[in-house]
Amino acid sequence: MKCYRLFVFGSVCALVCGLSLFISPSSASTATAIISEGDPLGGSTVDVIRFSGASNSSNGFVVQLDTADGAAHIYGSVDGVTPNAIVRTAGTIGDFVQSTIDGEIGLSNAGVVSYSTLIDEVTGAPIGKAVYQDDTLIAKVGDAGVGTSTNFIDVVSTHGGTVSFFGISPDNGLFVGAGLSNSPQIGDMILGFPIDGFDEFQHGNSDANGPIQEVNIDTGSSSDDGVVLINGAPIPSGAGHIREGDAVPPADGGVGDNWDNFDFHRINEAGDFLITGDTDQSGGTADEFVSINGVIIAREGDLIAGGIIDGGIENADLNEQGIWAAIWDFDTDLTGGSADAEAIYVGDASGVDQLLIKEGDSVMVGGATQTLDDITTGISIGDIQGDGTYNVWFRGVSDGVQRQFVITIPEPATLVLLGLSIVAIQARRQRA
Repeated sequence: MKCYRLFVFGSVCALVCGLSLFISPSSASTATAIISEGDPLGGSTVDVIRFSGASNSSNGFVVQLDTADGAAHIYGSVDGVTPNAIVRTAGTIGDFVQSTIDGEIGLSNAGVVSYSTLIDEVTGAPIGKAVYQDDTLIAKVGDAGVGTSTNFIDVVSTHGGTVSFFGISPDNGLFVGAGLSNSPQIGDMILGFPIDGFDEFQHGNSDANGPIQEVNIDTGSSSDDGVVLINGAPIPSGAGHIREGDAVPPADGGVGDNWDNFDFHRINEAGDFLITGDTDQSGGTADEFVSINGVIIAREGDLIAGGIIDGGIENADLNEQGIWAAIWDFDTDLTGGSADAEAIYVGDASGVDQLLIKEGDSVMVGGATQTLDDITTGISIGDIQGDGTYNVWFRGVSDGVQRQFVITIPEPATLVLLGLSIVAIQARRQRA
Protein backbone atom coordinates (compact mmCIF):
# COMPACT_ATOMS: atom_id res chain seq x y z
CA MET A 1 0.00 0.00 0.00
CA LYS A 2 2.81 2.44 0.85
CA CYS A 3 4.45 1.70 -2.48
CA TYR A 4 1.16 2.32 -4.28
CA ARG A 5 0.62 5.65 -2.48
CA LEU A 6 4.17 6.66 -3.19
CA PHE A 7 3.70 5.80 -6.87
CA VAL A 8 0.51 7.85 -7.17
CA PHE A 9 2.02 10.80 -5.30
CA GLY A 10 5.11 10.71 -7.47
CA SER A 11 3.04 10.36 -10.64
CA VAL A 12 0.88 13.33 -9.73
CA CYS A 13 3.94 15.43 -8.90
CA ALA A 14 5.56 14.48 -12.18
CA LEU A 15 2.34 15.25 -14.01
CA VAL A 16 1.95 18.67 -12.40
CA CYS A 17 5.58 19.55 -13.04
CA GLY A 18 5.38 18.33 -16.61
CA LEU A 19 2.17 20.20 -17.33
CA SER A 20 3.49 23.37 -15.72
CA LEU A 21 6.42 23.19 -18.10
CA PHE A 22 4.16 22.43 -21.06
CA ILE A 23 1.73 25.30 -20.49
CA SER A 24 4.34 27.77 -19.26
CA PRO A 25 4.30 31.12 -21.04
CA SER A 26 6.93 30.35 -23.66
CA SER A 27 7.15 29.55 -27.32
CA ALA A 28 6.16 25.88 -27.46
CA SER A 29 4.00 25.23 -30.51
CA THR A 30 5.10 24.51 -34.06
CA ALA A 31 3.33 26.28 -36.90
CA THR A 32 2.64 24.51 -40.19
CA ALA A 33 2.21 26.26 -43.55
CA ILE A 34 -1.09 25.46 -45.29
CA ILE A 35 -0.44 27.59 -48.41
CA SER A 36 2.51 29.67 -49.60
CA GLU A 37 3.06 32.32 -52.22
CA GLY A 38 4.52 30.55 -55.23
CA ASP A 39 2.59 27.32 -54.62
CA PRO A 40 0.75 25.88 -57.63
CA LEU A 41 -2.99 26.56 -57.43
CA GLY A 42 -5.84 26.45 -59.93
CA GLY A 43 -3.59 26.08 -62.98
CA SER A 44 -1.44 29.03 -61.87
CA THR A 45 0.65 29.91 -58.81
CA VAL A 46 -0.19 31.86 -55.66
CA ASP A 47 0.85 35.48 -56.09
CA VAL A 48 -0.21 37.15 -52.81
CA ILE A 49 -2.00 36.11 -49.59
CA ARG A 50 -4.04 38.87 -47.98
CA PHE A 51 -5.17 39.99 -44.51
CA SER A 52 -6.37 37.81 -41.64
CA GLY A 53 -8.80 35.32 -43.11
CA ALA A 54 -11.76 34.08 -41.08
CA SER A 55 -12.62 31.01 -39.01
CA ASN A 56 -15.79 29.42 -37.65
CA SER A 57 -16.77 27.13 -34.78
CA SER A 58 -16.16 23.89 -36.69
CA ASN A 59 -12.48 24.74 -37.30
CA GLY A 60 -13.21 26.00 -40.79
CA PHE A 61 -10.86 28.68 -42.07
CA VAL A 62 -10.64 30.67 -45.30
CA VAL A 63 -8.26 33.34 -46.56
CA GLN A 64 -8.24 35.52 -49.66
CA LEU A 65 -5.42 35.16 -52.16
CA ASP A 66 -4.64 36.08 -55.76
CA THR A 67 -2.88 33.92 -58.31
CA ALA A 68 -0.34 34.99 -60.91
CA ASP A 69 -2.89 34.72 -63.74
CA GLY A 70 -4.83 37.62 -62.18
CA ALA A 71 -7.61 35.53 -60.63
CA ALA A 72 -8.92 36.30 -57.14
CA HIS A 73 -9.79 33.36 -54.88
CA ILE A 74 -10.98 32.44 -51.42
CA TYR A 75 -8.99 29.43 -50.22
CA GLY A 76 -9.29 27.04 -47.30
CA SER A 77 -11.80 24.64 -45.76
CA VAL A 78 -15.20 25.92 -44.69
CA ASP A 79 -15.90 22.95 -42.40
CA GLY A 80 -12.45 22.13 -41.04
CA VAL A 81 -12.74 18.61 -42.50
CA THR A 82 -12.63 19.06 -46.26
CA PRO A 83 -9.01 19.44 -47.44
CA ASN A 84 -7.87 23.00 -48.11
CA ALA A 85 -8.68 24.06 -51.67
CA ILE A 86 -10.15 26.95 -53.67
CA VAL A 87 -13.56 27.73 -52.18
CA ARG A 88 -14.56 30.59 -54.48
CA THR A 89 -13.13 32.42 -57.48
CA ALA A 90 -14.25 35.85 -58.63
CA GLY A 91 -16.31 35.44 -61.79
CA THR A 92 -19.68 35.97 -63.43
CA ILE A 93 -22.70 35.66 -61.12
CA GLY A 94 -26.02 36.54 -62.72
CA ASP A 95 -25.91 40.00 -64.27
CA PHE A 96 -22.54 40.96 -62.82
CA VAL A 97 -18.87 40.09 -63.31
CA GLN A 98 -16.62 40.07 -60.24
CA SER A 99 -13.01 41.05 -60.89
CA THR A 100 -11.48 41.18 -57.40
CA ILE A 101 -12.05 39.94 -53.87
CA ASP A 102 -10.96 42.12 -50.97
CA GLY A 103 -8.87 40.52 -48.25
CA GLU A 104 -11.28 41.09 -45.35
CA ILE A 105 -13.81 38.26 -45.37
CA GLY A 106 -16.23 36.45 -43.06
CA LEU A 107 -17.17 32.79 -42.57
CA SER A 108 -20.33 31.42 -40.94
CA ASN A 109 -20.72 28.06 -39.21
CA ALA A 110 -22.75 26.92 -42.23
CA GLY A 111 -19.73 27.59 -44.45
CA VAL A 112 -21.12 30.74 -46.10
CA VAL A 113 -18.39 33.20 -47.10
CA SER A 114 -18.99 36.97 -46.93
CA TYR A 115 -16.75 39.21 -49.02
CA SER A 116 -16.39 42.50 -50.86
CA THR A 117 -15.64 42.58 -54.58
CA LEU A 118 -15.43 44.93 -57.56
CA ILE A 119 -18.16 44.30 -60.15
CA ASP A 120 -19.18 45.32 -63.65
CA GLU A 121 -22.37 44.57 -65.51
CA VAL A 122 -22.06 41.67 -67.95
CA THR A 123 -22.43 44.29 -70.67
CA GLY A 124 -19.16 45.82 -69.48
CA ALA A 125 -20.66 48.87 -67.74
CA PRO A 126 -18.74 49.52 -64.50
CA ILE A 127 -20.64 49.39 -61.19
CA GLY A 128 -18.05 49.51 -58.39
CA LYS A 129 -17.85 47.79 -55.03
CA ALA A 130 -20.33 45.16 -53.87
CA VAL A 131 -20.77 42.78 -50.93
CA TYR A 132 -21.76 39.13 -51.42
CA GLN A 133 -22.47 36.08 -49.33
CA ASP A 134 -21.47 33.19 -51.58
CA ASP A 135 -23.48 33.91 -54.78
CA THR A 136 -26.00 36.23 -53.09
CA LEU A 137 -25.59 39.95 -53.72
CA ILE A 138 -26.11 41.83 -50.43
CA ALA A 139 -25.36 45.39 -51.56
CA LYS A 140 -23.65 47.32 -54.32
CA VAL A 141 -22.62 50.91 -54.88
CA GLY A 142 -25.66 52.95 -55.89
CA ASP A 143 -28.19 50.92 -53.89
CA ALA A 144 -30.47 53.09 -51.79
CA GLY A 145 -29.72 50.97 -48.72
CA VAL A 146 -26.05 51.96 -48.61
CA GLY A 147 -26.54 55.66 -49.24
CA THR A 148 -23.65 57.47 -50.86
CA SER A 149 -20.96 54.89 -49.97
CA THR A 150 -18.52 54.22 -52.77
CA ASN A 151 -16.48 51.56 -50.97
CA PHE A 152 -17.13 48.69 -48.55
CA ILE A 153 -14.47 47.48 -46.10
CA ASP A 154 -13.98 45.31 -43.00
CA VAL A 155 -16.46 42.59 -43.98
CA VAL A 156 -17.34 40.38 -41.00
CA SER A 157 -19.73 37.46 -40.50
CA THR A 158 -21.18 36.14 -37.26
CA HIS A 159 -21.15 32.39 -36.77
CA GLY A 160 -24.88 32.52 -37.50
CA GLY A 161 -24.24 34.16 -40.88
CA THR A 162 -25.09 37.84 -40.27
CA VAL A 163 -22.85 39.97 -42.45
CA SER A 164 -21.63 43.43 -41.43
CA PHE A 165 -19.36 45.95 -43.14
CA PHE A 166 -18.45 49.62 -43.24
CA GLY A 167 -19.63 51.89 -46.04
CA ILE A 168 -17.09 54.68 -46.60
CA SER A 169 -16.02 57.51 -48.91
CA PRO A 170 -17.97 59.25 -47.52
CA ASP A 171 -18.60 57.52 -44.20
CA ASN A 172 -22.05 56.01 -43.96
CA GLY A 173 -21.20 53.84 -40.98
CA LEU A 174 -21.69 50.17 -40.26
CA PHE A 175 -24.24 48.16 -42.22
CA VAL A 176 -25.52 44.98 -40.56
CA GLY A 177 -27.46 42.06 -42.02
CA ALA A 178 -29.22 41.50 -45.31
CA GLY A 179 -31.61 44.33 -44.39
CA LEU A 180 -28.61 46.72 -44.15
CA SER A 181 -29.48 48.08 -40.73
CA ASN A 182 -27.37 51.24 -40.41
CA SER A 183 -27.16 52.58 -36.87
CA PRO A 184 -25.56 54.66 -35.54
CA GLN A 185 -25.09 57.20 -38.32
CA ILE A 186 -23.26 60.47 -38.81
CA GLY A 187 -25.07 63.08 -36.72
CA ASP A 188 -26.52 60.67 -34.17
CA MET A 189 -25.96 61.82 -30.60
CA ILE A 190 -23.61 59.86 -28.33
CA LEU A 191 -22.87 61.16 -24.81
CA GLY A 192 -24.30 64.52 -25.80
CA PHE A 193 -22.20 64.96 -28.96
CA PRO A 194 -22.96 64.20 -32.62
CA ILE A 195 -21.07 61.41 -34.38
CA ASP A 196 -18.79 62.89 -37.03
CA GLY A 197 -16.85 59.83 -38.16
CA PHE A 198 -16.04 56.16 -37.76
CA ASP A 199 -12.52 55.35 -36.64
CA GLU A 200 -10.34 52.25 -36.89
CA PHE A 201 -12.44 50.12 -39.22
CA GLN A 202 -11.85 47.00 -37.13
CA HIS A 203 -15.20 45.97 -35.73
CA GLY A 204 -16.69 42.75 -34.42
CA ASN A 205 -20.23 41.43 -34.47
CA SER A 206 -22.41 38.85 -32.71
CA ASP A 207 -26.01 37.83 -33.23
CA ALA A 208 -26.75 37.84 -29.49
CA ASN A 209 -25.13 41.16 -28.57
CA GLY A 210 -24.82 43.21 -31.74
CA PRO A 211 -21.67 44.83 -33.13
CA ILE A 212 -18.77 46.44 -31.31
CA GLN A 213 -17.20 49.45 -33.04
CA GLU A 214 -15.50 52.79 -32.46
CA VAL A 215 -17.05 56.11 -33.43
CA ASN A 216 -15.76 59.65 -33.30
CA ILE A 217 -17.90 62.31 -31.66
CA ASP A 218 -17.59 66.03 -32.33
CA THR A 219 -16.21 67.31 -29.01
CA GLY A 220 -13.93 69.86 -30.62
CA SER A 221 -10.84 67.94 -29.49
CA SER A 222 -9.05 64.84 -30.71
CA SER A 223 -8.16 63.87 -27.14
CA ASP A 224 -11.65 62.78 -26.10
CA ASP A 225 -13.58 62.08 -29.30
CA GLY A 226 -13.17 58.29 -29.65
CA VAL A 227 -15.87 56.11 -28.04
CA VAL A 228 -16.38 52.34 -28.23
CA LEU A 229 -19.99 51.18 -28.63
CA ILE A 230 -21.70 47.82 -28.28
CA ASN A 231 -24.95 47.66 -30.22
CA GLY A 232 -24.89 51.46 -30.51
CA ALA A 233 -24.44 52.19 -26.79
CA PRO A 234 -21.31 53.46 -24.97
CA ILE A 235 -19.65 50.94 -22.65
CA PRO A 236 -19.59 52.04 -18.98
CA SER A 237 -16.17 52.23 -17.31
CA GLY A 238 -16.11 53.43 -13.71
CA ALA A 239 -17.68 56.86 -13.51
CA GLY A 240 -17.29 57.30 -17.26
CA HIS A 241 -17.10 55.16 -20.38
CA ILE A 242 -14.56 53.42 -22.59
CA ARG A 243 -13.87 56.74 -24.24
CA GLU A 244 -10.71 58.65 -24.97
CA GLY A 245 -9.94 60.90 -21.99
CA ASP A 246 -12.05 59.01 -19.44
CA ALA A 247 -10.22 57.44 -16.51
CA VAL A 248 -9.41 53.73 -16.48
CA PRO A 249 -10.73 52.59 -13.08
CA PRO A 250 -8.12 50.92 -10.82
CA ALA A 251 -10.49 47.95 -10.52
CA ASP A 252 -10.30 47.60 -14.31
CA GLY A 253 -6.51 47.76 -14.55
CA GLY A 254 -6.01 51.52 -14.38
CA VAL A 255 -2.78 52.94 -12.96
CA GLY A 256 -3.89 56.55 -12.81
CA ASP A 257 -4.19 56.72 -16.59
CA ASN A 258 -6.98 57.40 -19.07
CA TRP A 259 -8.25 55.60 -22.15
CA ASP A 260 -6.41 57.16 -25.08
CA ASN A 261 -6.78 55.29 -28.42
CA PHE A 262 -8.53 52.13 -29.57
CA ASP A 263 -7.53 49.70 -32.32
CA PHE A 264 -9.13 46.24 -32.58
CA HIS A 265 -12.61 45.28 -31.39
CA ARG A 266 -14.16 41.81 -31.14
CA ILE A 267 -17.24 40.35 -29.44
CA ASN A 268 -18.55 36.80 -29.09
CA GLU A 269 -22.01 35.30 -28.61
CA ALA A 270 -21.47 35.01 -24.84
CA GLY A 271 -21.02 38.79 -24.69
CA ASP A 272 -17.27 38.72 -23.99
CA PHE A 273 -15.57 41.58 -25.81
CA LEU A 274 -11.98 42.44 -26.63
CA ILE A 275 -10.58 45.94 -27.13
CA THR A 276 -6.94 46.78 -27.80
CA GLY A 277 -5.40 50.21 -27.85
CA ASP A 278 -3.38 52.41 -25.55
CA THR A 279 -3.80 54.67 -22.54
CA ASP A 280 -2.05 57.94 -21.74
CA GLN A 281 0.14 56.20 -19.16
CA SER A 282 3.05 58.45 -18.27
CA GLY A 283 6.24 57.67 -20.16
CA GLY A 284 4.46 55.59 -22.78
CA THR A 285 6.20 52.33 -21.81
CA ALA A 286 3.09 50.55 -20.49
CA ASP A 287 0.38 52.25 -22.49
CA GLU A 288 -0.47 49.55 -25.08
CA PHE A 289 -3.07 47.12 -23.72
CA VAL A 290 -5.40 44.19 -24.23
CA SER A 291 -8.71 44.47 -22.38
CA ILE A 292 -11.41 41.83 -21.93
CA ASN A 293 -14.87 43.00 -20.93
CA GLY A 294 -13.49 46.45 -20.20
CA VAL A 295 -10.71 45.24 -17.88
CA ILE A 296 -7.07 45.71 -18.92
CA ILE A 297 -5.48 42.28 -18.48
CA ALA A 298 -2.19 42.71 -20.37
CA ARG A 299 0.05 45.70 -20.94
CA GLU A 300 3.18 46.62 -22.78
CA GLY A 301 6.02 46.05 -20.32
CA ASP A 302 4.58 42.88 -18.76
CA LEU A 303 7.17 40.16 -18.14
CA ILE A 304 6.80 36.81 -19.90
CA ALA A 305 9.09 33.92 -20.88
CA GLY A 306 12.26 35.72 -19.86
CA GLY A 307 11.43 38.88 -21.79
CA ILE A 308 8.85 41.64 -21.90
CA ILE A 309 5.85 42.46 -24.07
CA ASP A 310 6.75 45.51 -26.10
CA GLY A 311 5.51 47.84 -28.84
CA GLY A 312 2.12 48.15 -30.48
CA ILE A 313 -0.45 45.44 -31.16
CA GLU A 314 -0.68 44.70 -34.89
CA ASN A 315 -3.80 42.53 -34.83
CA ALA A 316 -5.99 40.63 -32.38
CA ASP A 317 -8.91 38.19 -32.32
CA LEU A 318 -11.27 36.55 -29.81
CA ASN A 319 -13.00 33.17 -29.91
CA GLU A 320 -16.30 31.93 -28.48
CA GLN A 321 -14.66 30.63 -25.30
CA GLY A 322 -13.14 34.02 -24.50
CA ILE A 323 -9.59 33.09 -25.54
CA TRP A 324 -7.77 35.85 -27.38
CA ALA A 325 -4.71 36.01 -29.60
CA ALA A 326 -2.64 39.09 -30.43
CA ILE A 327 0.37 39.95 -32.57
CA TRP A 328 2.62 41.93 -30.24
CA ASP A 329 6.38 42.41 -29.98
CA PHE A 330 8.63 40.41 -27.63
CA ASP A 331 11.74 42.05 -26.17
CA THR A 332 14.40 39.65 -24.89
CA ASP A 333 16.94 42.21 -23.64
CA LEU A 334 14.42 43.85 -21.27
CA THR A 335 15.25 47.32 -22.56
CA GLY A 336 12.06 48.14 -24.43
CA GLY A 337 14.31 49.08 -27.34
CA SER A 338 14.08 48.39 -31.03
CA ALA A 339 15.60 44.89 -31.04
CA ASP A 340 12.23 43.16 -30.69
CA ALA A 341 10.86 40.00 -32.25
CA GLU A 342 7.29 40.00 -33.47
CA ALA A 343 5.33 37.38 -31.58
CA ILE A 344 1.88 35.93 -31.02
CA TYR A 345 0.44 35.74 -27.51
CA VAL A 346 -2.68 33.92 -26.38
CA GLY A 347 -4.63 34.44 -23.17
CA ASP A 348 -8.01 34.76 -21.53
CA ALA A 349 -9.74 37.14 -19.12
CA SER A 350 -7.03 36.53 -16.52
CA GLY A 351 -4.17 37.70 -18.75
CA VAL A 352 -1.53 36.23 -21.05
CA ASP A 353 -1.35 32.42 -20.93
CA GLN A 354 1.62 31.94 -23.19
CA LEU A 355 3.96 33.33 -25.79
CA LEU A 356 2.82 31.10 -28.64
CA ILE A 357 5.42 31.75 -31.33
CA LYS A 358 7.92 34.45 -32.25
CA GLU A 359 10.27 35.38 -35.05
CA GLY A 360 13.24 33.04 -35.02
CA ASP A 361 11.20 30.00 -34.01
CA SER A 362 10.98 26.90 -36.20
CA VAL A 363 8.04 26.32 -38.55
CA MET A 364 7.13 23.40 -40.80
CA VAL A 365 6.83 23.93 -44.56
CA GLY A 366 6.08 20.90 -46.70
CA GLY A 367 7.54 18.58 -44.09
CA ALA A 368 10.79 20.57 -43.78
CA THR A 369 11.83 22.79 -40.89
CA GLN A 370 12.40 26.47 -41.61
CA THR A 371 12.90 29.61 -39.51
CA LEU A 372 10.08 32.11 -39.07
CA ASP A 373 11.53 35.40 -40.31
CA ASP A 374 8.49 37.64 -39.94
CA ILE A 375 4.92 37.65 -38.62
CA THR A 376 2.66 39.79 -40.77
CA THR A 377 -0.59 41.37 -39.67
CA GLY A 378 -3.15 38.62 -40.28
CA ILE A 379 -4.45 36.52 -37.35
CA SER A 380 -7.58 34.47 -36.59
CA ILE A 381 -8.32 32.27 -33.57
CA GLY A 382 -10.66 29.29 -33.73
CA ASP A 383 -13.00 27.84 -31.13
CA ILE A 384 -12.13 24.94 -28.83
CA GLN A 385 -12.98 21.64 -30.50
CA GLY A 386 -14.27 18.39 -29.02
CA ASP A 387 -10.74 17.11 -28.48
CA GLY A 388 -9.85 20.17 -26.41
CA THR A 389 -7.67 21.85 -29.03
CA TYR A 390 -8.04 25.12 -30.87
CA ASN A 391 -6.25 26.69 -33.82
CA VAL A 392 -4.54 30.01 -34.44
CA TRP A 393 -4.02 30.98 -38.08
CA PHE A 394 -1.57 33.72 -39.07
CA ARG A 395 0.47 35.02 -41.99
CA GLY A 396 4.22 34.91 -41.76
CA VAL A 397 7.41 34.74 -43.78
CA SER A 398 9.96 31.93 -43.84
CA ASP A 399 12.77 31.40 -46.32
CA GLY A 400 11.79 34.73 -47.90
CA VAL A 401 8.26 33.57 -48.79
CA GLN A 402 4.96 34.73 -47.28
CA ARG A 403 2.79 31.85 -46.09
CA GLN A 404 -0.44 31.11 -44.28
CA PHE A 405 0.33 29.16 -41.10
CA VAL A 406 -1.77 27.31 -38.53
CA ILE A 407 -0.89 26.23 -34.99
CA THR A 408 -3.00 23.70 -33.09
CA ILE A 409 -2.97 24.39 -29.36
CA PRO A 410 -3.98 21.97 -26.58
CA GLU A 411 -6.34 23.70 -24.16
CA PRO A 412 -4.63 23.50 -20.70
CA ALA A 413 -7.64 22.15 -18.78
CA THR A 414 -7.90 19.28 -21.26
CA LEU A 415 -4.23 18.44 -20.73
CA VAL A 416 -4.75 18.25 -16.98
CA LEU A 417 -7.72 15.90 -17.33
CA LEU A 418 -5.82 13.78 -19.82
CA GLY A 419 -2.84 13.58 -17.53
CA LEU A 420 -4.92 12.65 -14.49
CA SER A 421 -6.56 9.91 -16.53
CA ILE A 422 -3.12 8.53 -17.39
CA VAL A 423 -2.16 8.57 -13.71
CA ALA A 424 -5.36 6.73 -12.78
CA ILE A 425 -4.72 4.06 -15.41
CA GLN A 426 -1.18 3.57 -14.22
CA ALA A 427 -2.35 3.39 -10.61
CA ARG A 428 -4.86 0.67 -11.44
CA ARG A 429 -2.11 -1.27 -13.19
CA GLN A 430 0.08 -1.04 -10.09
CA ARG A 431 -2.70 -2.32 -7.85
CA ALA A 432 -3.36 -5.15 -10.26
